[in-house]
Parts: sequence; C-alpha cells; structure tokens
Amino acid sequence: MPANNLKFGIIGFGRIGRLRKEIIEKLNIGLVEAIADPFVDFSDLNGECFITGDYKKLLNMELDCLVVSTPNNVTAKIVIDGLTAGKHIFCEKPPGRNLDEVLMIRDCYKNYKGLKLKFGFNHRAHHSVIEAQRIIKSGRMGRLMWGRGLYGKSGGINFKDEWR
Repeated sequence: MPANNLKFGIIGFGRIGRLRKEIIEKLNIGLVEAIADPFVDFSDLNGECFITGDYKKLLNMELDCLVVSTPNNVTAKIVIDGLTAGKHIFCEKPPGRNLDEVLMIRDCYKNYKGLKLKFGFNHRAHHSVIEAQRIIKSGRMGRLMWGRGLYGKSGGINFKDEWR
C-alpha cells in the first residue's frame, strides 16, 4: 500500500503517460486509479485500474490529481476541464500551443487557488542550465543583453525512432 493515499488519473497513456505511472508507483506516492486515452491498447494493464477512451469520465471520479500527458492540441482544454472539476494537475510541457492558450489556463487557474497546477519544465534543473545561470549571476561576462536557447539530444539506442 502506498505511503500516501493520493488517487491519480492519467490522461494520455503513450510513452510519457506510462513513464509517469511507473514513477508514481516507484515513489509510492499513491495509486493510479484511472487512465484515459482513445488511441492506446490497454491489454497489458490486466484490469488493474479503470480505463477509458474518454478523459471526461475521469473528471467525475474521486481523484486527487490528474497527470496530463497528451498531444499539444488538446492539452489546454484538458487542463482547464481538470481545474474546473477541482483536480490538482501535473501536466507535461508546453502548457499551450500559443500565448492565448496559456493565458486561458492562467485565467482559469485564478479561480481555483486551492489547487496545485504544475508543468514539467524539467530542463531548468539540467546541469547546463544551472551552469549558465551561475555564470550570468556571477557577472563575469557583464550584463546579460539577450539570450538564445537551443535544445538537442545527444542520442540514445532508439534516437532515430524518437519524436525528437
């Protein structure tokens, strides 16, 4: 039994949604009670939780937190629907496809200050970002005038088949 009795729902159960389920279980922070994804074969789960193709069914369940790992074209709507349903939310990045979607989420969230809303911008903890911040704060290169960031992956076993 998990140390924490949090009840999770996962919306979007591709590679990242599956990874989030593994992390929740590994960290022993709660149970994944429900998963929604209209495009996934769930046969490997062997009925261990409620599964559906319609994420809206999770909104009416007694869940503490939703993990949103969906394609960008539906993320903002799902986050807003989750907040409106009174759920804490952890969502993969980006929050929206454009500024309008991000502002819609922000404006909705203002009405639900008792809820936690987090986005997975994990690269802020990457060693190269931390080092860049240290250099900027040191002032040894002068005052920062502008910045440009590039994202890249050095590879891996399945690099050629990944979305990057």
